[in-house]
Amino acid sequence: MTTSTRSEAPGTVRKAAYAFVGAPVMAGRRISTVVHRLTGTARREYDTCAEEGRRITGRWRERPSVEDLKERADLGHLQDRVGRLRDHLEEVLAQWRESFTPGTPERPRDSTGEPPE
Repeated sequence: MTTSTRSEAPGTVRKAAYAFVGAPVMAGRRISTVVHRLTGTARREYDTCAEEGRRITGRWRERPSVEDLKERADLGHLQDRVGRLRDHLEEVLAQWRESFTPGTPERPRDSTGEPPE
């Protein structure tokens, strides 16, 4: 038995030496394969994100700009109308304040409850 162990020992040692040299090479190849797959995946994700960004900015360009909205709306007319509404509101508030002022005689009213003209 001791003779058979001695005869297998040189082969085992040689195999271990080859494994010692080959293991880092195999590990490097596997790492290279994994990195290649990851970079491919990352590149595809990057391209997908870029395409999505391109699509979204295209939608933004299709929306009307402030200048387009100004052209559609007559701002002068709107400002005039807001001014008239503001004046009317001030008149109503002034009348309302007068109704609460002490010492102001109450105006006579007709049968409908409206002051006479």
